[in-house]
Amino acid sequence: MARVRFAGANVLRDRVRLNIALTRRVEAPWVERIESYGARWNAHRFIARSAADVLAIGELPALACEGYQDLGMQGSLRTPSSR
Repeated sequence: MARVRFAGANVLRDRVRLNIALTRRVEAPWVERIESYGARWNAHRFIARSAADVLAIGELPALACEGYQDLGMQGSLRTPSSR
């Protein structure tokens, strides 16, 4: 459990809509849309129609960890001296 919700999923009839928030924009073919909310919050949306669609995103585990640390646990708000 994180302090702030940084990722989510919506199960639809024929697909799953996945969202992950990052402090930076990731331009990739699998990203359907990016919504920016201020300088630090970039919500990335993508669609998975099968497990293979998720597995095809090799960097997804690293991006989930990045979102968890920077936004979920608010690590990007800490000053260098408080880390």
